[in-house]
Amino acid sequence: AISQTGCDHTVGKNIVINPAPVPAFRVTSAVCPEDTVAIYDSSTLGGAFSTTPACYKTVVNWGDGSAQDTFSGYIGNAYLKHKYSAGVGTYTIKMTGINCQTGCKYSVSKTVTLYPPATPKLSFSNACQKDSVSFMDSSSISSGSISLYSIDFGDGNTKSYTPSTLPKPFKKLCSTPGTYTITYTVTNAAGCARSV
Repeated sequence: AISQTGCDHTVGKNIVINPAPVPAFRVTSAVCPEDTVAIYDSSTLGGAFSTTPACYKTVVNWGDGSAQDTFSGYIGNAYLKHKYSAGVGTYTIKMTGINCQTGCKYSVSKTVTLYPPATPKLSFSNACQKDSVSFMDSSSISSGSISLYSIDFGDGNTKSYTPSTLPKPFKKLCSTPGTYTITYTVTNAAGCARSV
């Protein structure tokens, strides 16, 4: 400011820009509704932080309406786990780092998708020795696609088919009489398997 006499006078004030937290995480490869989703926290304190602030919080919202998890202190380089009771769906996970001394906070979000599994279904009939048993698949999936059909014939032999190579029916020669437990596994495109 300039006075009437022409004298200059300057008043200065400092402004402090506080460093913000830098939350970051990656989601492990959960694909089935029953899987426990794990996220790896790779957050950093950011800016001028040389040590953890006296008051620092990490808040994780799992995106399914459940109670969010709040952790006191900096938890970088740690695994956090959550089970989605609703099962199939796409969920947005939001992590927020908060320096509660300064009020500075920052959030980052990522999505995780739990895919519907296929419902395996296999029909067959008993047969005589040296005859072939015919197996008919009628598996289904509510959304997405099936990528692999695998059968364990219970006699030490197994066979796998893709959708393009699956015969309907497929056959197995009965060379030795006996009772065999057959396990039929169907895997969806995301890698989630179900057996019957």
